[in-house]
Formats: sequence, structure tokens, C-alpha cells
Amino acid sequence: MKKKYKVLIISFSVLAVLFGALTWFYYWGTSFSGDLVWTPTRIPLPAKNLPALKDDPNSWPAWKGPNADDTSPIENINKDWSNGLPKVWEIAYLCKGPKSMSWSTPAIKGNRLIVPGRDEQNDILFCLDPETGHLLWYKKYEAPAAAHNYGQGHRATPTIDGDSVYTLSREGLVQCHAIFEGDLVWSYKLTDAGCESPEWGFSGSPLIYNNMVILHAGGNSLAVSLNKTNGSLIWKSSPGKGSYTSPTILQYHDRDYIVILYSDGVAFIDPNNGDFVHHISLDKDNTEMTCTTPVIKNDHIFVSALKGSQSILFQMIDEQPQIVWRSKAILAYHTNPFLIDNNIYSYSGMAMQNSMGKFVCISCDSGNVNWETKDLGIGTTIYADGHFICLDLKGNLFLVKPNPEKFELVTEFPAAIPDVKKRVWTKPVIAGDYLYLRHGNRLICYNIKSES
Repeated sequence: MKKKYKVLIISFSVLAVLFGALTWFYYWGTSFSGDLVWTPTRIPLPAKNLPALKDDPNSWPAWKGPNADDTSPIENINKDWSNGLPKVWEIAYLCKGPKSMSWSTPAIKGNRLIVPGRDEQNDILFCLDPETGHLLWYKKYEAPAAAHNYGQGHRATPTIDGDSVYTLSREGLVQCHAIFEGDLVWSYKLTDAGCESPEWGFSGSPLIYNNMVILHAGGNSLAVSLNKTNGSLIWKSSPGKGSYTSPTILQYHDRDYIVILYSDGVAFIDPNNGDFVHHISLDKDNTEMTCTTPVIKNDHIFVSALKGSQSILFQMIDEQPQIVWRSKAILAYHTNPFLIDNNIYSYSGMAMQNSMGKFVCISCDSGNVNWETKDLGIGTTIYADGHFICLDLKGNLFLVKPNPEKFELVTEFPAAIPDVKKRVWTKPVIAGDYLYLRHGNRLICYNIKSES
């Protein structure tokens, strides 16, 4: 064969491979038609008579649960899933198709469950009875979205505080609704404060601090503070590029800090005025694909970012965050790591980098790996009754006991969310005796309490 024909064949083959890879990447990043069975049902009629509000200490009222540590106070959970878990109820009307995809975790307080959804043109806020799944009320409002990669719906989880629920939309609309009947109390656009949405939309869940709603924004202000009663702007912080992480609170000695992990670093912000008190830069190769909330336990702060970046363990010493170590042993994506008994546990990696992923345990003292496993793939996790409840990208559920010596799988529940193939990114939550799993238009409630 002549040389010029060989060159042409090789060039064509290379171009074909590149085209195929780009096509796959685009499909993986924007298409949900093959991700789950889209059989949305009609939104039912809401309740005519609303029950009085009830509280429950075993609720899950915000992104990281009742104590901001992704831990449920439930005890005596079912630890044998060989026959699955008893399904209590299921709904399939939260979203109306791939374009309306919404990723928010439900927020539950007492006898109110709040979860965002979307149709073709509108964002929707649903309120359900958490024990029966019956619709109590819903509020629909027009919300044009600039793009629809990964869906136009909410990313941020609602925050319930007192008799109010606070939400943040993909396009940066902050709203406060009365939790009893859903009436809109106030709204505020983050873009009015000069904030700019990251590529896949505003995602950080609202944080309530005293009389304020704190939001990870980005652009002219890394964070903003709004009056939680009327929505007026209290302060704006220094600039910072927005990522997909949620703010959290560090209480150290007699001072509080808002801690935000973002693409350029870790900011420790004075909640009284928005000033940066400390700032630690991340690796120069870090990207804005930074999604996890900092983990805080006593005087330690652990942050982890994905894709060419690192994890960092800080310790507060004499009012200063000191770096204990940096490591690439854990590169967390959608999941928040856990610091338990001087060890850190977390999923690490993402599907596009490693289709198997891994679950890792490392030592707090050194940052060295105790063990890692690929048996769980990639997913999200919460902690309850001394165990991790892990949900992988395909909707399979696992119960794992923390053990620094070895990986210890207790039981598993395949296809806890059935008929999905990938991208189950919304983490499980527990409130009362119930486990809630959300993906797209569906929300499933299981009884996780042991009968014995």
C-alpha cells in the first residue's frame, strides 16, 4: 500500500475516534433519555385541609441533616436487606422530562417534606406528607433557564428554618416560602448582587446563621448574606469564582467562621461582615468541578476536590487554620467525606475518570491509605446508627460498617431505585423511620427501621 494511502487511513481513523469520543462525551453530559424510565405521572390535587405543623428531632431539615454532619440520629435500623426494604410510597411527577431534570435532595421537618421539581417552563416547589407521600401543596413559578445541560431544575437542597423554607434555583433565584401553605414571603436574585452562575448553575444549599441566609454565590462576591425575614442584602464578600459547594459553619473557641470550598481555595469568612479572615489556595490544577462541603469536627477541617486536585486536612491552632497534610488519596466528587474515630471515609473519583470508582479509608494522622475498595463503585453516602448508607450511580444501596482495618460490607439492596443506568447523584436522606431516595422525577420512601 502506498504511503499516502496509509497516512490517509491513519488520519481518518484518528478523526473517527475523536469524533466518537466527543459524541459520547456530549451524550453523557447532556442526555438523560437513557438514564431512567421517564414515566412521569400527573401532579395530583393537593390536600384540601392542611394538617397542623409538627416537629420531630429525627428530621432532615437541610443539606447536611439536623446537625450539619450528614448523620441521622435514628437508632436500630434494619441491617438485613436480603429481601430489600419495605416500600412505603413512591411518586413520579417531580420533573417532566430530561430537560427539566432536578437534583435537589428532599428537606424534611416533622410532617412536612419539601422537594423541588420542574416542568417545561417552571420551577416547582412540592410539599408532601413524609409518611404517606400525599401532596399537601405545590407552588409553580416561571423560571427561564439559560441552558439545559444536566437539566434546568434545582441543584441546591432546600433549607427549613422555623416556619420558613429557603430555596436557591439553578439560575440564582433565592426564595422564602411559608412552610405551612407555601405562600411566597420574599425573593432575591443573586445576579442583582453581581454574582455569576458557574457553568452548571448555582448549586450551594442555603445556610441559616442567626438572622441571615448565607449563600455561596460567585463572581463579584464569593458569598452573600440576606436577611432571612425580608430578603434584604446584608453583606457581600470579596470576589471568588463560584463552584458547586455549600457553605458551612466552623465554631472555634468564641468565634464563628463561614467556611467555603471553591475552585481557587478555602475561604474562612467572618459571618458578621463577609470579610475573608483566612484563605488557603488549592492546587493550581484544581477546576471549578468542586462540589463537596467541608467536613468539620472539633478543631479539624477536611476538604476534598476532584480532578487533578487534592484533599487537605486543617487544624485550627491559635485561631489559624494550619495545614496538617495534603493528599490525593481521596478526590471526592458528589459525596461528602466523613471523619470518624481519627479516620476519613469517602467515595473517590468520578465515572468519566474511573468507571469503577472506589471507597477509601485514610488515616487522619498521616493521610495514608488504610484500605480502598472498588466494590461500591461511585456514589454518595450518609451515616446512621453506626453505619454508612451508600447509594451508587445505578441506584444500588449498600450498608457499610466503618472499620479502619478493612472494608466491611454488611448488606446490600440492588436496584433500590429501579430502572436507572447512571448518574444517581442525589444522596439518600433519613427522617423519622424512613429512607428517601430521589432521582429525576421520582421519589421513593422506604421504611428503614428494624422491626425487632
